[in-house]
Amino acid sequence: MKKTKKSFRSPPPAHEMMTVECAFCDGIGRDPYGILSKLSKCPACNGHTNVKVRKPAYPCAYCHGTGKQRHTRLTCSVCKGIGHVTVAGPTTKCPQCEGSGNTQGSDLPCAFCRGAGLIAGKSTEMAAVSAQENSTASQA
Repeated sequence: MKKTKKSFRSPPPAHEMMTVECAFCDGIGRDPYGILSKLSKCPACNGHTNVKVRKPAYPCAYCHGTGKQRHTRLTCSVCKGIGHVTVAGPTTKCPQCEGSGNTQGSDLPCAFCRGAGLIAGKSTEMAAVSAQENSTASQA
């Protein structure tokens, strides 16, 4: 019987990674709310106090780099509690949410930039046209 290899993504090289302090627990490594136990590990960093993220890392626009979901005790749905997001290549401010990371008029992450507040690899004019097409399609 022939064994097949499972395909998986290999981790990025070390020079493409940077270490940041966990935003959800402020680098303590414990659940900041102590809901299950005062000894519970932080769900974002798993008790390690630091998290490795891919370069370039920008502060999360949706949670303002806190790693916490607004008005709750949950980790941020955009950055997963880390407080930083990675956007590869040249970036511009999202034309739909204007860099805020959330959909105007609600507490939901922006669908165009996925809550990062930044989009990759487009000029400002192309991004504005694409955002306008996206909003027109969603209204139809």
